Amino acid sequence: MRKTIKVSEFVREMNATIAYVTKNRETAPDSWRAELSAMCFAVEKVLHAADAYRGFSFLVDDETENGTFGATYFSRRYNIADAIM
Repeated sequence: MRKTIKVSEFVREMNATIAYVTKNRETAPDSWRAELSAMCFAVEKVLHAADAYRGFSFLVDDETENGTFGATYFSRRYNIADAIM
């Protein structure tokens, strides 16, 4: 049986997870970069395949507990095409 998920739902969940890992990275200092990198790769792959990639923005201070704007390349929020919403 084939299962599907809406691209917008996937991206929304991944954006939330990326923000969570960014906020709580001190609890897993050895793996957070690899986790964020893998999540970003997955989101970009799905968005490009759906022709819905519209870039990303880095997380800002009020979205990260430690005020780490731009501190890591993979702390970001992805944007999607309006047609996918």
